[in-house]
Amino acid sequence: MPRMGERYTIPGIKATWFVPGRGLKRLSRPQAETIKLIDISVAGALVEAESNTGIEVGSRLQWELNGTEGVAEVRNVRVVDGVTLYGISYFRMEDEQKALVHRVVAKVREANNLTSQWERRHF
Repeated sequence: MPRMGERYTIPGIKATWFVPGRGLKRLSRPQAETIKLIDISVAGALVEAESNTGIEVGSRLQWELNGTEGVAEVRNVRVVDGVTLYGISYFRMEDEQKALVHRVVAKVREANNLTSQWERRHF
């Protein structure tokens, strides 16, 4: 599937997702795992996380971004130089999470002079 939006590298945002257990642990509460946000767009993000065979394309995981909650859907999984990268799209977002993502992307676009005059007027 082609990318739906430009992605931007964002340092300093805390991201966590909740990984379901495997085997007999499947019945236990999902475990929080800190993930590294590599880049972000208004449609999804690329994250680095521990390799987990329980996370595959189509998996839906609860996740938090700077304390805001949502559900992410895994769109692709790849290993690059021993690092596992997960491409996610936003399946469901709290209004606060949606606003945070839009603010962050708008700031990065403006800082890099990527925002058109139309977007400045209407964003």
